[in-house]
Amino acid sequence: MFLRQLTLRGFKSFADRTVLEFTPGISVIVGPNGSGKSNVVDAIAWVLGEQGPRALRGGAMTDVIFAGSASRPPLGMAEVRLVIDNSSGLIPAPASEVEISRALYRSGESEYRLAGRPCRLLDIQELLSDTGLGRALHTIVGQGQLDAVLSARPEERRQFIEEAAGIAKHRRRRDRAERKLAGLEQDLLRLQDLLGELRRQLKPLREQAELARRHEALTQEAAALARRLAAARLRDLYRERDRRRPAWEEAEAREAEVRRQLEELDRELARLDRAREEAERDRARLEAEHAEAARRRSEAEAALRAAVREEARARERLATASGRSGRLFALEEELERTERALAEVVATLAHREAELLEAEAAFRAAERARREAEEERRRLEAEALERRAEAEALERTLAGHRAELERLEAAARDLERRTAEREAREAELEAEIERLDALATPLGQEAAALGRERSELAARLAELEAEEKGLLARQQVVEARRRELSETPGAAFARRHPGRPIGLLRELVEAPPELALALRAALGPYADAVVYEREAEAVEDAGRDGAGGVTLAFLPPGPVPVPTLVEGERRLLDLVRTDLRVSRLALKLIGNAYLVEDLAEAAAKHRAHPHAQFVTRQGQVVGPSVVRTPPGDDGRLEEVRREAGAVERELAGTRRGIREGRQRLA
Repeated sequence: MFLRQLTLRGFKSFADRTVLEFTPGISVIVGPNGSGKSNVVDAIAWVLGEQGPRALRGGAMTDVIFAGSASRPPLGMAEVRLVIDNSSGLIPAPASEVEISRALYRSGESEYRLAGRPCRLLDIQELLSDTGLGRALHTIVGQGQLDAVLSARPEERRQFIEEAAGIAKHRRRRDRAERKLAGLEQDLLRLQDLLGELRRQLKPLREQAELARRHEALTQEAAALARRLAAARLRDLYRERDRRRPAWEEAEAREAEVRRQLEELDRELARLDRAREEAERDRARLEAEHAEAARRRSEAEAALRAAVREEARARERLATASGRSGRLFALEEELERTERALAEVVATLAHREAELLEAEAAFRAAERARREAEEERRRLEAEALERRAEAEALERTLAGHRAELERLEAAARDLERRTAEREAREAELEAEIERLDALATPLGQEAAALGRERSELAARLAELEAEEKGLLARQQVVEARRRELSETPGAAFARRHPGRPIGLLRELVEAPPELALALRAALGPYADAVVYEREAEAVEDAGRDGAGGVTLAFLPPGPVPVPTLVEGERRLLDLVRTDLRVSRLALKLIGNAYLVEDLAEAAAKHRAHPHAQFVTRQGQVVGPSVVRTPPGDDGRLEEVRREAGAVERELAGTRRGIREGRQRLA
C-alpha cells in the first residue's frame, strides 16, 4: 500500500489542477522557498481531515482556497483528491485503489467523498484506522515535531508509541462506546420513567376502555329499545288519534268560540277606550273650571282682606277724629259703603265656594267613573289575554300532535326501509359467510405457503440488495479510474480554459461504435484537437501554460473547397454525425476520406485515386504519401473498460433479480 496520486485544484498556491504521481519507494519534493512544498504536506493533512486552521498555517479554514494574484482572480473552492494503492488489501474496501477527496467552498460548505460518493469524516477515519493512516496517527511529521517527541515526558512518549502501534484508535473507539453506553443509560432511565408513567396510566385506561365497551353495548341496547319504543308509541298514537278525534273536533269548536269571544272583547275594549278618552276630556275641562274657581276665590279673599284693612283704617280715623263732628257723617257713610262692599264680597265668596264644591264633586265623580272604566278595561284585557293564551296553547298542542304524528310516520317508514335493507344485508352476509367458509381451508394453506415463499424471497432480496451496494461501490471506483485514464491532453486543456473553445473535435464529430477507430485514424493528429472559432483565440491560448502537446484547431475563415468525390465509394463524412458549427472544419479534414474493408482494397483504390485517402474499420489509413497503422489504445484504459462492462452486466443482472423478487413479493 502506498500513495499513488495526489490531485490539487484551487488549494493555496495550486490554482490550476495539478496532479502528482507517486511510485513505490521514497519520493522527494525539492524547490526554493515559497514554491509550495509545504502546501503539498498541508494538502495531505487537510484531505485526511485536519480541522485546525493554525495547523494549516492559516487564520480561517477558507484561507486554504486560492486567494488570487495580480493576473488571476480568486477561486471559489478548493479540492484535494488522494488516491491510495490498495493492491495489498490492507484497507478493508473491495477495490484495488481507494480515492479520498475533500472540497471546501468559499461560502463555508464542505464535503468529503470516498470513491466519489459523499461520506462523513468518521467513515474515512474508521476505514484508514487499521492501516495507521490518519490526521492524528503520526502519518505526517511536520517541522518541530521531532524535537517535541525527543523532549517529551515518558507519559507523552508512551502516548506517541501507542498511537504509532495502533492503540489510539481502540482508545477512541472505547471512548465512543463509553459515551454511547452513558447515553444509553440515560435513555434507559427515561424509558423506565416513561414505562412507569404508562403503567400508572394503564389502569384508568383499562377502566375507560371497559366503560367505553359497556357504553357501546348500552348504546346499542338503548337504540334497539328506542326503536321498539318508537314503534309502540307510533301504534299508540294511531289508536289515540282514532280515539281522540271527537275531542280534537270539540277543541276546534272551542277554539272558534274563543276566537268569537275575543273579537267581542276587542270591540268592547275599543268602546271603553273611546269612553275613557271622553272622561279624560271631561276631567281636563273640570280641572280647568276648578282652577278658575280657585283663582276667583283667591281674588275674593284678597278683596276681603283689603276691605278689612280699610275698615280698620276707617275705625282708626274715626277714633282719632271723634271730636270733629263735621267729618263724622262722611266717615259713617264711607263705613256703610265698605260694609256693603264687604257683604257683596262675602256673598260672592260664598257663591264661588259653592261652585268650587260642585266642581270638586263633579271631578270626583268623573274620576271614579274613569277608574271604574279603567278597571273594567283591565279586566276585559286580562280575560282576553287568558282566552288568547288558551287558544295559543290549544294551537301549539294541535301543532305538536301533528308534528309528532308526522315524525312518527316518517320514523315508521324509515324503520320499515331499514328493516328491509337489514334483512337483505343479512341474507347477503349469510351467503358470503357460507362462501368464505368453503374457501377458508384452501386459502389458509395457500397463505401459509405464500408466507414461507415470502420469507425466502425477502432473504434472497436482502442478499441481492447487499450485492447491489457492493457492485455500486465497485462501479464508482472503476468509473473514477476510467475517467482519470481517459482524460486526454486536449480534454485537460479544454477544462482548464473553459468558455473560449467550442469543444473537443472528437466530441463534435461523432461516429457509431463500429466506425470509432476509422474516424480516429482519419482525423489523425486532430482526433484530440481543441476547436476554436477564431484563429486569434487559438494563438492566444497556445502561448499559455499547459498547452504543450495539445493541438488547437480553428474554423476556416471562408468557404472550404469541396474535394473531388470518388464515384461509388462511401465517404466517411456522410457516415458520421457532425456538429453544424464545425461542419466546414470536418469537410476540410475528412472530406476526402472513404471507408473500405481492408488494407489491400485501400491501397488499390488509392492508386486509382491518389488525391483521396482510404480508411479501414480497424483504423488503417492509405492516403497521399502516407500509410498509417491503427492508433493504439491504453492497455490500462481497456482493462478498466472491460471491468466496467463486467460490473455493469453484473449490476444489471442483480437489479433484474431484485425487480423480479419485488414483483413476486408484491
